[in-house]
Order: sequence, then structure tokens, then C-alpha cells
Amino acid sequence: MFRHRFCLKVHSTFRADAIAAGIIMPPPAFFSKFRPRMQSRRSRKPASTGMKTGKQELRQAFRRLDAELPPRLAALLRWLRHPDSRWIRVPAGLLLILGGVVSFLPILGLWMLPLGLLLLAIDAPFLQRPMARIVNRILNWLERRRARKRAH
Repeated sequence: MFRHRFCLKVHSTFRADAIAAGIIMPPPAFFSKFRPRMQSRRSRKPASTGMKTGKQELRQAFRRLDAELPPRLAALLRWLRHPDSRWIRVPAGLLLILGGVVSFLPILGLWMLPLGLLLLAIDAPFLQRPMARIVNRILNWLERRRARKRAH
């Protein structure tokens, strides 16, 4: 068995030397060592045009939202965003969505629907970009409203 491993090692060494010398053509898999690996579709970084991924947009929206919220609510939101809080975040998001759907009942309101979707967007990539845009639109609307109020 030892001799067999040694023969394979010697053979592969000679083959590598022959490929380096240009005597034989390497197999297609040999080129993969020198080509940079293609990143998977999910981990592909955005183009250099300055485009952001949905996750980056959502983080930016959460930062803006943190700045607007009172300190205790901002701390609660940061805790819910933490990866370890996933087991609480997902059921809370689902319950908030359900509460938003039955908003005709007292106490429950339509405000619960976007908040639940926002919590679920942390774990659902297809919701990240739309929810980030919705949060940014709402915060822009609040800023315009405050500016008009100050002007009067």
C-alpha cells in the first residue's frame, strides 16, 4: 500500500512537471487552480456601480429607524435584530402580521403589518429590499412633515 501511494505521488509530480514544461496539456480541472473561483449567486458582491444588496439597504434602514426611535425601543429593536434572537423574532413577526390583518379589532392596528414584515425581512432575503425601501419612504415622509411643521 505504501508503494502504491508513493507511485501515485511520483506520477503526479512528473505530470505536473510535464505540464509546467508544456510537454502535455493539462486537463480542464487543472486550470481551476489558477482561475479565481466564481462566487455563488447569493454571495456575489454588487457591481462597482455603487449598487447595494438588499441586506445592506435593510441595515441602513434599520440604522435610520434606530435614530428615530426612543432609546428603549431602539435597544429592543437592536436586540431583535441580533442573530441569536431569531427564535423570538420570527414568531413575533408572524404575530404582528396576523395582528395587522385583523386590524379592525380594538388595540390591534394596521401599524403591526409593516412592523411584522420588517422583522421577517431580516431572515427572508426576498423581503429585504422592499422593506428597506418602505422604511426609507416612511422616514423621508416623516422628515418632510417635520420640516413643514417647523416652517409654519
